[in-house]
Amino acid sequence: MQFTALLHHITPQLLAQSFYALHRDAAVGGDGMSWREYEEGILQRVSQLHARHHSRA
Repeated sequence: MQFTALLHHITPQLLAQSFYALHRDAAVGGDGMSWREYEEGILQRVSQLHARHHSRA
C-alpha cells in the first residue's frame, strides 16, 4: 500500500470555509481569541496558516 500526502487538499478557501462553519458563540480558543476577534483578520490569518502548513513550520 502506498500513502500519498493529503496536504495539497488544504487550501485557503477550505480553511476559511471551515472557520465560518464553526459556532460563532463558542468559548474562546486556547489562544484566548473569540470567533469574532479571529474573524477581524481572517484573510491574512488564513493565508499565513496555509503558508505555515505548506512550509511545515
